Amino acid sequence: MALGRLLAGPLADPDGALTAYRAARQSAPAGDWDRIISNDLIDLYRRSKQVGKLQVELARFGALHRGTTAGEAALAQLRELKRQPE
Repeated sequence: MALGRLLAGPLADPDGALTAYRAARQSAPAGDWDRIISNDLIDLYRRSKQVGKLQVELARFGALHRGTTAGEAALAQLRELKRQPE
């Protein structure tokens, strides 16, 4: 997580950050860590304007956290993205 945040932020290496977050997701237990990694990935995709990947991550987060405030917010963001012209 720390490496992903360092790469995504000060080092400005979104590809390296993505690799670090994917490794963290594979090795981290589910629950809070998965939620944190998803939030970081959503931010990374939004900043780097990777709309397709952003949509996938929002859909994943929304499905995993359906019925929660955060999950419903992710699904609302996904719907808004889909309404925007490409």
